[in-house]
Amino acid sequence: RAKIAAKDGKSDFSEEFYDALDNDFNTPKALAIILKNLNGLKLKDFEAIEKIFGFSLEEGVKLTKKQEEMLAQRKKARLKGDWQGADKIRKTLEEEGLILEDTPSGPRVLTK
Repeated sequence: RAKIAAKDGKSDFSEEFYDALDNDFNTPKALAIILKNLNGLKLKDFEAIEKIFGFSLEEGVKLTKKQEEMLAQRKKARLKGDWQGADKIRKTLEEEGLILEDTPSGPRVLTK
């Protein structure tokens, strides 16, 4: 989610991060710096992290308008305590290849 919200620009993250890597490739310290600065990282920071460590960070799932509406309906059903209705919507979305993971900050949508 942090990568999706990241903006273009420059951050103070990179100097501290590269210093850790220059110090005998101190990966634990570099990862700690990433976590400490996660909400302030810029798009270029994420690109550097992906390139250095050789992985791709989650971009998020693209939903159709219908799927977004279903998520909103499910949220309303859950707020009303309509667990059967919410489960029915979850199953429909699952048939479309989406997995819902309920978290304290709202549902996380993943693909199968």
